[in-house]
Amino acid sequence: MVSNTTLATCIVDDEAGMRNNLKYQLNALNLPVRLVGEACNVAEGIALLQEQEPDLVFLDVEMPDGKGFDLLKKMPELSAKVIFVTAHNHYAVEAFAVGKALQAKEKESYQLKINTFLNNMEDISTKYKKIVLKNSDSIFVVNVSDIIRLEASNNYTTFFVENQPPIMVSKTLKEYEEILTNYGFYRVHQSHLINLNFFARYDKKDGGVVVLKDKTTLPIAAKKKDLLFEYLERL
Repeated sequence: MVSNTTLATCIVDDEAGMRNNLKYQLNALNLPVRLVGEACNVAEGIALLQEQEPDLVFLDVEMPDGKGFDLLKKMPELSAKVIFVTAHNHYAVEAFAVGKALQAKEKESYQLKINTFLNNMEDISTKYKKIVLKNSDSIFVVNVSDIIRLEASNNYTTFFVENQPPIMVSKTLKEYEEILTNYGFYRVHQSHLINLNFFARYDKKDGGVVVLKDKTTLPIAAKKKDLLFEYLERL
C-alpha cells in the first residue's frame, strides 16, 4: 500500500552551505520529507527538536558548542530517526533513514533517488558527485562534473551535459545557481550558468563573450566580467 505520509524533518548543522546542500538534495530528489526547522548549534538544536518533535533529523557531527552526540545524550527521549552528516572525512555517516521510512510509490525510481542521495551524503563537503534531474518523461542521474552549462528559459532550465542530449527541467536557473556556484559554476549572464572547468577563453569581440571547450559562445554581462576573472585566477 502506498503511503502519502511525509516525514517532519529538521537540520542541525553549523554551516549554512551544508544546510543549503541538504535542502537542495532533498528537494531535487523529491523525497517524502517536510522541513520544519533548522538550527546551527547544539543548544539551538535541542530547543528546535523539543519544539517540533520531528520524525527525521539530519545532525552534524561537530559544531562550535559540541558534537551531535552531545545533543543525543541530552535528549534520550528523542524518537526521531537520525542521519549524521559531516564535512570531516574521519567520521563515518552512521545511519540513513529516509529509504526505510516510507514505501516507494514507484519502487525503481524511488530507489534510484535514495541511492543517489546516499552517494552524495558520503562526502557532502566535496562537490556533488551526482544530481537528479526530472522532467515529465524521465529521471536522469547526472555527474555534476559532466555538466557543461545551464541555460534559462522563463521558469525552465536546460542542462547541457557531455555526451548526451540536453535535459530540460521545470525549475528556474536561480535555484540551481544557489547550489552549483559553490562547486565551480559561474553565472555569466542572466540566462547562462557555466561550469568553469569547461571554460576555454574570453574574447573581447562584440562587447565580450565566453567561449567554452565545446565551442559554445555565450554573452557575458558587463558587471560579471571582473568577478569571472577573479574566479579563473583561483582555479
